[in-house]
Amino acid sequence: MNLYSNQLTGTIPESLRFRKLVHADFGRNQFSGTLPDDFGLRSVSLRFLYMDHNEFTGTIPYSYTTVGNGRVEALAFNHNQLTGWVPGYYQHYKLLELNLHNNTFTGVDWETCRQGVFDTGEMVEFTADCDVCICDPYCGKCKNKW
Repeated sequence: MNLYSNQLTGTIPESLRFRKLVHADFGRNQFSGTLPDDFGLRSVSLRFLYMDHNEFTGTIPYSYTTVGNGRVEALAFNHNQLTGWVPGYYQHYKLLELNLHNNTFTGVDWETCRQGVFDTGEMVEFTADCDVCICDPYCGKCKNKW
């Protein structure tokens, strides 16, 4: 499902069911409100989820760590108004891309950071703001916060 850049507004309904959906791109719209709580539980086939460049608020619900039953490859939450601690995605051995920058997160789970190709995982793209990034070398411009 590609809703990319359609000037869509409003919230994403809690009742959406995407059991067989593989690719969902909500990016570059004007969606607002919080992310649906159990979206991860209802999206068991999802491999690519793009929620970037919207006006989402609140935290990323923990259920998003189960998107695609652990087989998700790309998650993009960048350029929103999200807050709080980013839940750990370390059980997602297939996660290749995680974009979190341009939000006001307070931290990123250390085990998520370890999924990068420079450590033990396969993640090739990881972006976060310097004030929450503890994952050097991913934020090479940031101060080491270990």
